[in-house]
Amino acid sequence: MFSAKDFIPESLKSRVVYQFTCASCGARYIGETNTHFHTRANEHLFRDKNSHVFKHLNCSRHCWDSCDASSFKIIDFAKTFSQLKIKESFNIERLNPELNKQVEHVNLSLHF
Repeated sequence: MFSAKDFIPESLKSRVVYQFTCASCGARYIGETNTHFHTRANEHLFRDKNSHVFKHLNCSRHCWDSCDASSFKIIDFAKTFSQLKIKESFNIERLNPELNKQVEHVNLSLHF
């Protein structure tokens, strides 16, 4: 059990914004998670077939062989889910990562 002053390992932190950087080609992805950081990184690497990171790694054997959990780093944190989503959006806008490019979108028009 952790006390208020205990150090929490980065792998066990949650409500974080993280960056993936491909060790081979340098492609980047920004994401957020409410779960433990290491759990989400492993999902990207091995289980989440819809993940942009997973898709990127499966397109290139060299990228696949070059990347592991150390390709992920925490770049921000939040206390609430709303803050987390805002911080993720801010970092995507600021850093413009290649793997966050939206390929398809729906045009919405606002009518008042």
